[in-house]
Amino acid sequence: MKTKKKKIIAIILTIVMAAVVVFSGIKLLQYFNEKHQVEEQFSSLSQMTDTDRKAEEDETEAEKSRLEGYKKLHEQNSDFVGWIRIEGTNIDYPVMQSGMDDPEFYLDHGFDKEYSVYGVPFADAACTVGESNNVIIYGHHMTSETMFHEITYYADQQFLADHPKIKFDTMTSEGEYEVIAVFRFDTDHDSFRFNRYTDMDMTEIAQYIKCVHERELYSTGMDAVYGDQLLTLSTCDYAYNNGRFVVVAKEVG
Repeated sequence: MKTKKKKIIAIILTIVMAAVVVFSGIKLLQYFNEKHQVEEQFSSLSQMTDTDRKAEEDETEAEKSRLEGYKKLHEQNSDFVGWIRIEGTNIDYPVMQSGMDDPEFYLDHGFDKEYSVYGVPFADAACTVGESNNVIIYGHHMTSETMFHEITYYADQQFLADHPKIKFDTMTSEGEYEVIAVFRFDTDHDSFRFNRYTDMDMTEIAQYIKCVHERELYSTGMDAVYGDQLLTLSTCDYAYNNGRFVVVAKEVG
């Protein structure tokens, strides 16, 4: 009886293990399938904006072409507010913004507003893109090195040296930003709420920059004052239980 019972247990375990393998395989297949679909979608959107400037193309015409592309994207989805890219990385995405009634909608929805584990980089609902002197943009930290995964590479000062500029275009103009600070943030224990600084007066921006520099991983030699246009990028960081990795940049062109 004991031998028969052991055989039954062994068969059950084999079936369970086989089921786990099959389930894991299906999930893995779904993951790579969605990754491929997401990459194709963003590639298609990127082509519409003509973000890759041709060497022989006039700079003014190139900008005009991109802005026309942004208008087309806005016609497809009125939540589109800009485009962010960092040369030499996978970061080359549209930036969305939903209303205060559902500010994190694009955390788990694609450009087409369908569910997506990847989401789309999105601006904080409290920002007015084109008016706020600090635009805060969030993006997922995906293990596939997509979305905002690569901004965590700014923890290495050499990465900053190789990628000092971030480009963020709005519906009406192109913008180039230089990184002024990089820091990790523990949302459970740090009282500084970097994402509450969007429309700042002279006192608030001084306080914001002071708090940022107090937390920076290294000095960039860059600073900002009232009158500068800032761009703040945020993604999850696993150095803390509920951490964020933050990159702050200011417009230089």
